[in-house]
Amino acid sequence: MFLQCAKLGAYRLLCAGFLVILCLLFGAIPPASADWNSGATIEDISTRIAINIVDKGVNITVDLAPNAIAQLRNNAEAISLKTFALTAIIIHADTPLQSSVKSIPDSESSSSDIIIETFLSFSDQIQPQSLKIIPDFDLIKKAGEQFIITVSHHGLPVIDHGVLTQAEVLDLNWQDPWYSHFLNPKLKRDHNDPVMAFLYLEPRQIKSEIVVRVKEMAGWTDLGLRDDKMIYPDEFALIKQKVSQFLLAQNKVSAGTNNLLSVLDRVDYIRMGAADIQAYEP
Repeated sequence: MFLQCAKLGAYRLLCAGFLVILCLLFGAIPPASADWNSGATIEDISTRIAINIVDKGVNITVDLAPNAIAQLRNNAEAISLKTFALTAIIIHADTPLQSSVKSIPDSESSSSDIIIETFLSFSDQIQPQSLKIIPDFDLIKKAGEQFIITVSHHGLPVIDHGVLTQAEVLDLNWQDPWYSHFLNPKLKRDHNDPVMAFLYLEPRQIKSEIVVRVKEMAGWTDLGLRDDKMIYPDEFALIKQKVSQFLLAQNKVSAGTNNLLSVLDRVDYIRMGAADIQAYEP
């Protein structure tokens, strides 16, 4: 869930988040191992297209597996990989954005994936309020029926999986990319809220799991951040400590007249991908 800004050596505050696991115990019972896992495995995909909207335009990464490359080579129309990458996805602001190749391998291998990167720049460097994303499905399927298209804004996925089946309009929230969304209500992340809490009742303990952005935590308690938009590498350890202290103090549960003892299981930074949420060490 982190997007690093290489020039600053920092991470965007809006995209940073935690998974916090607390165990509230009925007596001196060791906390159970955390079993939270929302992972989903995507297999047998021959073509992966990743769309990422950034400040000055749109980065598109096309990852073609060997079987996809073979199908394009053997196609009667003899589609070049460069042409495929430049035309598989068309994006409109007020007018179509112009696409150019950022990187393409000098040589093609028959035994490994080929990754091509293109860039579509915004006209006059003006950030649009919405984009229309138009996949050329006829062209994409010439590389194989198994494909996935992911869409992100500043590295934060807008949808969980590549479920685009038609042209779609994406509203962009430049102040907080977390809230960028497709107009089609069926296209959204499962983990769509900036704060999520899960409570598990077990025979000898209650387990509380909290997923929260650093942005929200900074509104509740002083995290000691030097910048209101960026997190610097030397701040991460202290932020973890302050988040742990705050949530341990705030998450109180009682059973009858008995206050339960809160034990911190773990605090992880997380990143949100197109298929799951994973613990991450920035």
